[in-house]
Amino acid sequence: MAVSIISENEADSNENLNQLEPQFMYTQIFKEILLDIEHDEQAIKDLAIFCRELYKKNDIETKIINEFEHTYQPSKAIWWYTRECFTYKMLNGALRTLNGDIIIRMGVFLRDVHRQIEALYNKQVSQYRGEAFRVYRGQGLSKNDFDKLKKSKGGLLSFNNFLSTSTKREVSLGFAKGALGTAGMVGILFEMTIDPNVSSTPFALVREVSDFVEEDEVLFSMHTVFRINDIQKLDGKRPLYQLDLKLTSDDDKQLRQLTDLIRKESPGPTGWTRL
Repeated sequence: MAVSIISENEADSNENLNQLEPQFMYTQIFKEILLDIEHDEQAIKDLAIFCRELYKKNDIETKIINEFEHTYQPSKAIWWYTRECFTYKMLNGALRTLNGDIIIRMGVFLRDVHRQIEALYNKQVSQYRGEAFRVYRGQGLSKNDFDKLKKSKGGLLSFNNFLSTSTKREVSLGFAKGALGTAGMVGILFEMTIDPNVSSTPFALVREVSDFVEEDEVLFSMHTVFRINDIQKLDGKRPLYQLDLKLTSDDDKQLRQLTDLIRKESPGPTGWTRL
C-alpha cells in the first residue's frame, strides 16, 4: 500500500506545492472531486464494459464482472471491495500508481465505498463512548520510504488507498514480519490511535458487510492522514519496527493549510469541471 510522508518542514512550507509528494496532493484532489460527482445507473454498466475489456483473457474475472454488472447495489459496495476480485485489484492498483483514467472510471464505486463507510461510521460512533482506541496494520516499506519516515517524526503520513486495519495486534505483526522476506523491505507495524471525538476521515468496523465476516477489520476511507508520533525497533537483528500514529482531525492546522493550498491549485466549481 502506497504512503505519502510529509515532514514537519514540508507541512509548514505552505507556499510551494513543489516540495510536496505528488501522490499526497493528487490523491487529495481526486478524493474531493470524485466524492462530489453524482452518477446515473449507466455508470456501473460503463465500468463493467471497461473492466471486461481489461480482463477479456481471464474467464474467472469476466464471470465476476458480469455478476457485478447485474447485481451491484451501493449497499453492497464494501462487500465488493473486500471480495478478492477485480474491484479491489483495480481500485487500489490505480490509487497506488495514480492511474487517473482508471480512478475516474471507478469513481462511482469509489464514492459508494466511501459513503457506506461514512454511513457505518455514523451508526457505530456512539459505541466508542468517546474513548480513544487502537487499530493496527502490518506491511513492508521500501528502505527509502523508511529512511524518510525516520526523519519525519512529528510530520504527516497519508495512506493513499482505502486503509484496511485490524483490532488485533498479533495479526498485523504477522504481516509486518512477512514483509521481511522481500529484499530491500523493512517490516512496519503501524499502531494507530483513533479519537472518535474528533471529526476526521470516516472509518468503520465492516465485519457485518464484508466478504470476510470472520475478520475484525476497521476500514478507513481513502487518503487518511495521521500524525507521526514515534518509531520503535521491535527486533534486535531484523529490520522490524513499530510506528505510532495518531489520526489527524479536520481542524489540524498544518493539514488544513496544506488542503487549502492544494484546492487553490485545482480551481473550479465542483466535480467534472475540476477534473
